[in-house]
Amino acid sequence: MTESQWLASTNPAPMLRQIGAKASARKLQLLGVACCRLIADHFDERMGRLVDITERYAEGEATHGDWQAALRATIQLVVPPDGPDPTPPDSPAYASRLALFGLFGTPPDATLEPVLNWVVACVARAAAPGQVRAAEKAVRRTQADLCREVFGNPFLERTVVPEWMSTGGSTIFPGWMIRVSETAKGLADGIQADQAFERLPILADALEEAGCTDTDLLAHLREPGRHVRGCWALDLVLGKG
Repeated sequence: MTESQWLASTNPAPMLRQIGAKASARKLQLLGVACCRLIADHFDERMGRLVDITERYAEGEATHGDWQAALRATIQLVVPPDGPDPTPPDSPAYASRLALFGLFGTPPDATLEPVLNWVVACVARAAAPGQVRAAEKAVRRTQADLCREVFGNPFLERTVVPEWMSTGGSTIFPGWMIRVSETAKGLADGIQADQAFERLPILADALEEAGCTDTDLLAHLREPGRHVRGCWALDLVLGKG
């Protein structure tokens, strides 16, 4: 996959293969959570809590015991302990359960393709007659956008510089070094803690004031579209991978 193909892709499968082993378990889990939330309308309250636990576990905010308990609960969604599941196997609800089971049952550093495929299946099964193909294309396009939201552009090198680097009174920064002031870092910490993605444009202003000239980074932070935990730009400032 080339850089231009990555930026234009409407299918997450080749994008995941491009990322491959370079993706952290945290990033993959957070991408899986974001994609599963695309079908949140088909979750009951318990299923929603299970997705939340996955996100918290990925971020180190839930224990391994919490994770194991959630996995057992997810297995019971797919294989009820008190008899056959009356949910029709070809229903959106059944597909949503399998997407959630994939999110929990797959090692966090393994491919997410089965999870994403069940999300697509759920959307397709819920679509009106004659709209199935369009619904599938739309949800795959959104999943591809989420891949770019979480992983950014893997063909570009970027790193964070926490303080000004100067030599002989002049500041030297290669284009891939991002200047981060204490103000910007504090803003990023608050956005992450509160999941207040509406404050990302304020973070962009702080980075720009500190001398950041990375136009893609600043534009992404100011973008009004979908932002999720694992956002590549916010993670870069936070030093998360």
